[in-house]
Amino acid sequence: MKRLALDENVPRASVRLLLAQGIDILDIHSSHRGLPDEAIVTICNKEQRILATFDRDFYLRLNHFTPTRPAKILLEPLQAGPPNLKIDRSGR
Repeated sequence: MKRLALDENVPRASVRLLLAQGIDILDIHSSHRGLPDEAIVTICNKEQRILATFDRDFYLRLNHFTPTRPAKILLEPLQAGPPNLKIDRSGR
């Protein structure tokens, strides 16, 4: 099974859900909050973890940290509701 590292910007509810499913998670928020990005990359490489983050800049910079960079996932927030559409039902 893959091992994940969840960046500190991943919501706590998501962390709890994944942990409840038995997924091997390193929760950066709980265990390494405030750690520099370079140190997070080092931990992910050492522990062979896939890094999941909402931080697009961090995600893009990962390619410059080390030739043996960790696998990574860029998370995108879901829209809170349906797109803002105006529907004309007047038949005109």
